[in-house]
Amino acid sequence: MKRKSFKSLVLALIAAMLIFIPVLGTSQNVDAATSTTSKQYETKYNDARKVLDLVNEKRKQKNLPALTLDANLEQSAMLRAKELVTKYSHTRPNGQNGLSLIPGNVYKGENIAKGQTTSAQVFTAWYNSTGHRDNMLNKNYKSIGIGCVRYNNTNYWVQLFSSATAKPPRPIIQWVKENGKHYCLKDGKKIIGWYYFTSNEGEKTPHWSYFDKNGYLLTGWQQLGVGTNNPDKNNKKHWSYFGDNGWLRTGWQEMGVGTNNPDKNNKKHWSYFGDDGWLRTGWQEMGVGTKNPDKNNKKHWSYFGGNGWLVTGKQTINKKVYTFNGQGWLTNPSKP
Repeated sequence: MKRKSFKSLVLALIAAMLIFIPVLGTSQNVDAATSTTSKQYETKYNDARKVLDLVNEKRKQKNLPALTLDANLEQSAMLRAKELVTKYSHTRPNGQNGLSLIPGNVYKGENIAKGQTTSAQVFTAWYNSTGHRDNMLNKNYKSIGIGCVRYNNTNYWVQLFSSATAKPPRPIIQWVKENGKHYCLKDGKKIIGWYYFTSNEGEKTPHWSYFDKNGYLLTGWQQLGVGTNNPDKNNKKHWSYFGDNGWLRTGWQEMGVGTNNPDKNNKKHWSYFGDDGWLRTGWQEMGVGTKNPDKNNKKHWSYFGGNGWLVTGKQTINKKVYTFNGQGWLTNPSKP
């Protein structure tokens, strides 16, 4: 286990002899080492990020501001962890010092370790060492990157520190199947309730999904709203539909047997879900410029039964006869 920080190359000789106090550094070229690219590693992002919680817990006890995980430092720390497999040293395989991956004329520092199997073990080892502890509790640092890779049954750990403002990394999304159900971990923690998946999280199409109180992904028809098993803040009870992939359906959906949205034993039919995912019932004004936009169609009225099914043909609604075309547009009279 080692730690390191530099002020400048003038301190190189002193650095070889002492445990250093992290001080202002100078920027250097960032070059990735090439001697490690042929090896196969297991990158352990969740284990690495757990270390940050332990660091910030101690910083809080010392009345120090919390460190923020930085996207670039995290990737650099993962690279440094891989480099430690080839050369366990604060000097990189390409001959540069370990701080060369931390950009800018800022306060910077590095801790390294190997062999510890858990986040708690490596944190304890660092904290029990004066030099490493000084890095983790340095008041000048604002951001951190933590790397952990496993190679040949050995974990290699790295912490990179900087006084620069952090750029938060993309969250780690992991899907887990358990007893035929699915739940999702975000940075190692179960998602509960509504969650909007974005392209920043590796999703090709952004979408809403809902996870019950146990964290399981909902699919199919779900009654949402206050007083149900799926409380929807202060909204009224309503029905929504989630596909087999757990995506909240919006807009027009063809429901029923044999479609992408199987509706038990019901026949094929059309239903409409607003942008909020609520199943529309009753009279609805559809078309461009309405609350229920219908692509490029003109404004028109449609009617959805209490089950949300779009009606066509002649229908008696509230003792009055209405005529709808094959698209479900009201044709006679022109308005309800």
